Amino acid sequence: WARRVVEAAESFDAGAQALRDRRDSRLRVAASMTIAEYLLPGWLIALRAERPDTAVSLLVGNSADVARRLVTGEADLGFVEGLSIPEGLDGTVIAHDRLVVVVAPRHPWARRRTP
Repeated sequence: WARRVVEAAESFDAGAQALRDRRDSRLRVAASMTIAEYLLPGWLIALRAERPDTAVSLLVGNSADVARRLVTGEADLGFVEGLSIPEGLDGTVIAHDRLVVVVAPRHPWARRRTP
């Protein structure tokens, strides 16, 4: 798990580095809620350590909001969940989620050990 976060932070840093050549040294990040809550904090800490002079702002919304903000120029970099890349944008997979089914203790599936 930690290795994936480090790899994702490195990928985030590479994207930030590409944008860093801009004169204003700022990065406007748009992210969906889950990514903003669980993944971005660690990535932003890593970015701050590498690029303390880069001002980062975060815009949080659903995947459609992220795509819209990128297309309209409100954001420089975006992160969304899902396998499809919104039309008009380019992207790459940088992390994978692990999903778990949860049920109440009395549910028939509660004793199952395999899906």
